[in-house]
Amino acid sequence: MGWKTVSIVGLALAAATVDAAYADDQHQCFFQSIQATFTAGISTYRVEAVCRHYTPGGVFQESNSTSMRWSSQGSYDSRTRLAREEVSVRTYDNTATVTTTLSCPSDPWLGPSLEPGMVVCTNPTFGTSGWKDSTAGWLQYLQEGFYSTLPDKKIAPLPNSTGFQYNRGSLIAQRDADLKAEAAVALQQQNKRLNQAVQRAPQYAPTILLPTANALFMQYSVVPIKLIPPQGMQVTGFLVKLERRDANGNWVVVTHLPIAIAEATSPTGYTGWGAPGNGKDATKMASLPGSYRISAQVSSPHQTAWSVPISFAVTTPNKAIQKAPKAFGQ
Repeated sequence: MGWKTVSIVGLALAAATVDAAYADDQHQCFFQSIQATFTAGISTYRVEAVCRHYTPGGVFQESNSTSMRWSSQGSYDSRTRLAREEVSVRTYDNTATVTTTLSCPSDPWLGPSLEPGMVVCTNPTFGTSGWKDSTAGWLQYLQEGFYSTLPDKKIAPLPNSTGFQYNRGSLIAQRDADLKAEAAVALQQQNKRLNQAVQRAPQYAPTILLPTANALFMQYSVVPIKLIPPQGMQVTGFLVKLERRDANGNWVVVTHLPIAIAEATSPTGYTGWGAPGNGKDATKMASLPGSYRISAQVSSPHQTAWSVPISFAVTTPNKAIQKAPKAFGQ
């Protein structure tokens, strides 16, 4: 999601209304805007403000005050419970950066900035870079606010930008809406995956008419293979997988048979497997004694899942039955 401005305050906050962390006899900070994005894992914030430093004891005049532009990039990761903030401090001749991290039990930007109910964080770190004399005083001021060494701040530490009086209720409402929208997108994606899985499921595979389940064939006889395409699907070809059970009970692939739609759906079905001869590989193309199973899939123009296997058996001719007619001739 992109940035959403949830509260813009174009009002200079006087010392009496600004959080004490950002106003004292010499400093006043003027909150301008806060923007936020929310996901299930992480919340991110951008805060803009401007601050002024007044000469001690002076009457307010533009000539006895210096200003600082404040831009903050903050984030809270609910998975690691890490709050991080990077504040860019810009004066007339310098830009410095303050980087802080904290361990917080919940999002500190959403909690009150003062007691009661404020989020209490631990494990603070405070780092600075790029500063000159014109920004050194501001960095010290932010450090005092961060560690709660300013007189009116009672509980510390917190990210610096949480000290402003912005509309927490609007942020919470936006968070709830963003998370609801994210959950809806996730549900759509899950349903899409489920639909794709259904399309690959066996009911979208061919139906095997021949051989029938548990059919018995004599050795070296043709095993007809007859198939029906999935309902409503345009099919030009099938792939049939033939497996045989080995001595350990495992199914081992004997061969894969590509079969055209015309042959597979003909009255007799495909008759190219089972009877040896004409140079056929007997180990793959002849029906030898054993337990078999067959499954099929559409191979073109679009591949489907494999059908449910159909089992059948191949046996040798019964010699007792062959000799029986001789007995009657005696």
